[in-house]
Amino acid sequence: PGDASPARATVTGAPPVGYRVFAVQVGSEILEVGAPTVNGSHATSYPILSRGAFGTAVGNHTLGASASLLAKVNVSAALPPRMAFVTSWSINSTTPPRDTYAGLTVTLVGSGFDVAQRYRFRLKVASGQTVLESSFASPSSPTALVLSAGAWTSTEPAASLLLVNEAGKPVCALGAIGSCDGAGGIAGFVTSWRTLTPSSILARSGQRILLSGLGFRPSGTGYTCVLLHPPGNTSVPATALSATAMECIFPLWDRSAASAPLLLLDGAASVIFAG
Repeated sequence: PGDASPARATVTGAPPVGYRVFAVQVGSEILEVGAPTVNGSHATSYPILSRGAFGTAVGNHTLGASASLLAKVNVSAALPPRMAFVTSWSINSTTPPRDTYAGLTVTLVGSGFDVAQRYRFRLKVASGQTVLESSFASPSSPTALVLSAGAWTSTEPAASLLLVNEAGKPVCALGAIGSCDGAGGIAGFVTSWRTLTPSSILARSGQRILLSGLGFRPSGTGYTCVLLHPPGNTSVPATALSATAMECIFPLWDRSAASAPLLLLDGAASVIFAG
């Protein structure tokens, strides 16, 4: 009586590191306690703030009774740093490598692909415009991803490849965290043509044919339609009406009706026939 100091609970051992003890349980009673005082290296003394905490019954305890420490994680305690592993990739192959009329398949190899996630690529030309986008697909493993798209319709011979996830967030080729601009590229897209309409014309002059294809330069010059008929050939200028349509108008066919192979030239180079 008359002692203003609170009662104390003294337990054997040092307080736990990284935790804050807020109560001591002795038997069925929980004692709410304050900041401890370490008495040497073998005992810790806690001031008792209240007895019968959390609705427990106040009990009678003897010296040497077993006690349990109730603690919270100390938010100020230093936690070990966490390592972040991010996806990285590169272009392994493209199929087909030359026929731009067919659909484009790109195989990516790397590490960290999420097999539960779906991805797609976007191909951008130098102007920044996206000209081709693949369908979404999931990787077959954390190291391999195959994506397919439609035909390459641009007149540009190359494009940068941007890989994105379903949320539209870029997945950087070099594993950068944050924004990235692709760092993958596809080069070597070439013009190709596939169909001829009509397949037969009259032998008189002024007959018009249309070639359908991909990658024609609408404002370009230097295209030529060539009919092969040894010992001489018939060559006429070809006009690109659009990136997918080419027109040739033939002069009088001054020989017997026949069929002849047709070539489309871009300058001196033959445009690939992808029929």
